Amino acid sequence: MPLQQLLNRANRQGTAISAEYNAPANLTGTIRLRGDIAAADLADVRNSLSLSIEVFRDPVWEVIAGLTWVGGGVTMPGRDPQPFVGFDSAEIAGKRVRISLSIPRTMRIGAVVEVS
Repeated sequence: MPLQQLLNRANRQGTAISAEYNAPANLTGTIRLRGDIAAADLADVRNSLSLSIEVFRDPVWEVIAGLTWVGGGVTMPGRDPQPFVGFDSAEIAGKRVRISLSIPRTMRIGAVVEVS
């Protein structure tokens, strides 16, 4: 799946949803991959997902960041309820990168990539 298609919010379910891309060699800063989950799906305790960011280091894919999220959690006031994972861009600069998702139940979900 193309990376942009993975980022756009859509109804998704699956155990092996992934996107691969070549990260630019000149990446700098911190990368934060934040969920974009519909409010009703965030609140539903039956929903969950697992996410991993992997880098290809010949001959294997190495996980550099990941998370597991379960819906229905209470968020402190003023905090973003969306799940997120952050990592240093040096981990992926100039490398082949794969973002993998496992979503057991259909949810309206996308993602936002932030670089700071």
